Amino acid sequence: MINNLKKGKQDMKTLFNNKGNSLAEFAVVIALMATLAATGQVKFSQAGEGGKGKKSANEIEKIAKAGMNFYNQANTDEGAGRFPGQNKWDQNVPRNGDTDGGYTGGTNAENVAAALADVANFTSYKDTDRGAKWCSVFGKDTEGNYIHSENVDPLAPDDAGTRVGPQEWASMLDMVKSPFMDGHMIYTVIAGEPGTSPCMIIADLNDPSAEFQVVQP
Repeated sequence: MINNLKKGKQDMKTLFNNKGNSLAEFAVVIALMATLAATGQVKFSQAGEGGKGKKSANEIEKIAKAGMNFYNQANTDEGAGRFPGQNKWDQNVPRNGDTDGGYTGGTNAENVAAALADVANFTSYKDTDRGAKWCSVFGKDTEGNYIHSENVDPLAPDDAGTRVGPQEWASMLDMVKSPFMDGHMIYTVIAGEPGTSPCMIIADLNDPSAEFQVVQP
């Protein structure tokens, strides 16, 4: 690749130095320069997005660790581990009043499998069908954590049950934000059952399929 670029620069230098270049030859040079510039911009853009992806993954890791610490503390203080926003260890997040939202209808293992299959196809922050099964970690109505005003809001309402998710997360760590303009830190919790702990999945709304983490003690 480097050798090709060097050769391209030499060719352009030769064309510029030759006397009597035609307008057609000059046009070829301009076109070649534009192509190289565009290629460089694409590469730079890809590198920038890759950097954001790494930062997003690191931020998700922070949330996962805080969630696990919260779980362990609840296990000590309350006699059963639970994740932020869970009223009880055997209830989902999000929750619709007195009924579970999110992934329901099967055993814990079946619901976790359904959630993982779903997140693999959750590729856009505009996906309202899948987004409705997730909620904001720190609250989309929390100052400084609003979803971008030009974007669709696909998420379930902020958790506001007996134990308020955004408040419990805030007790564990400072607000963590996605590096992507269209991103937002989201999570869903699949209820536990006798002999099986609850499962939490954290993702970046920009493209949940690309950046997510599963936590199940």
